[in-house]
Amino acid sequence: MERSEQYGRQGQGRARAASQPLFDLMRHGGIAMAALLTAGAATAAVPPPPIAFASEIQTAPVIDGKLDDPAWREAPVYRDFHLFKIRNSPLAEFRLLFDRTHLYVGIRCHAGDPERFHKRSGEMKKMLAPGFARLVGKSAFENSWGIELFLDPGASGINYYQILYNLAGQYAGHYDFVDFSPFRAPLQSGVVFRDDGWEAEFVFPVDAFGLREYTAGSQWGFNMVVNEDQAEGIWVDVGGIFNEPRRFGRLFFGNYQLWTEQIVDEGMLRGFARIKADKALRSDASVAPQIKGLETRIGEIGRLREEAGSPCDYASWLKLWSSYRKAEADWARLKHLADILKSEQSLPPDQSHL
Repeated sequence: MERSEQYGRQGQGRARAASQPLFDLMRHGGIAMAALLTAGAATAAVPPPPIAFASEIQTAPVIDGKLDDPAWREAPVYRDFHLFKIRNSPLAEFRLLFDRTHLYVGIRCHAGDPERFHKRSGEMKKMLAPGFARLVGKSAFENSWGIELFLDPGASGINYYQILYNLAGQYAGHYDFVDFSPFRAPLQSGVVFRDDGWEAEFVFPVDAFGLREYTAGSQWGFNMVVNEDQAEGIWVDVGGIFNEPRRFGRLFFGNYQLWTEQIVDEGMLRGFARIKADKALRSDASVAPQIKGLETRIGEIGRLREEAGSPCDYASWLKLWSSYRKAEADWARLKHLADILKSEQSLPPDQSHL
C-alpha cells in the first residue's frame, strides 16, 4: 500500500476548514506567532513550516501545460523537495498563481530514469485528453507518474483535500479525514511531455473548495508529493504517512511583501505601539530597559526583512522566525508586568503594598 493510502483517525473534528485567515489572530492578539504558524501549539523547538507564495494575477495563463506565460515566469519557484531515494537529477519545481475565482498550480518534473519515462509516457499519451482531466474513482486511479496535492483551506490542521493526478489525465481525490468525501469538482489541466520529464498546469475553481473567492492574505495548509513508479519525494517531510495536515507547509495567497506587512506591521508593530503607550509601564522606570530591548528586536527584524528580499527563502525565514520568537517572549514579559501594575493600581491604597 502506498503511504498516501494509509489512512487513520486523527481525532473526530468535523468542522469545515475556516476561511478567515489565521493572520487575523495577529491583528487582534499581538504577536501570537504560535497560533499564526500552526493549527496546533508551537514551541521554540519546532521550526516553522515552509511557505509558498501564490502570486495574484489579472490575466490568466493559457492552460496548455507550458509554464511560459508572463505570470508563470514572474512567479516564485519552489524546488526544495525531500527525496525518498538518491537521484541523478533534480526532482521537481512548482509555482502558484491565483485570482478571485481560480487557483493555478504549475509544476515541472524531471524524470529520474528518462528511458523508463519515455516508455511509460508513450502509453499515457494515448490516454490523455486535452482540456479537462478525467475524474475516476480511487480504485481505478493509477498512482504513478504524477503528483498528489494536499490542500487545507484555512490551515485547520484537521480537514484537507487530497487530489491525485497522473500523466494519463486521470484524477481522483477526497475531502475530510473522517468521512472520506470524494472530490468531484472538474479539474482543468494541461500537460507537455519533454525529453527529460514533463510540465503541467492545474486549475482549481474556488467553488471546488466550497468558497466564494480566493482572498489575498489568507493562508492554507499545503503539500505536494511527486510520483514516478512510486513516491519519489515530498515538499514538506511529514513522516511515514503523508496525511498529516498539522505538519503541512503553508500556501499564502499573496506576495512576500503582503505577508510581512500582515505579520510585522499589522501585528508586531501595532502591538509594540500599544505597549509604549501604556501609562502604567511608562511610569515604571524598571521597565524602560525591557522596552528598549524589544525595540532593538524589532529593529533586527526590519534588517532581516531587507536582507531576505522577496520572495523570502526558507533559510531567511528561519532567521526571521527566530527573531519573532524572541520578540514575542519580550512582549509577553512586558504584558505580564503591565497586568501586575494595573492590578496594583486597582487595589485600595492600604493594600497596594501587599
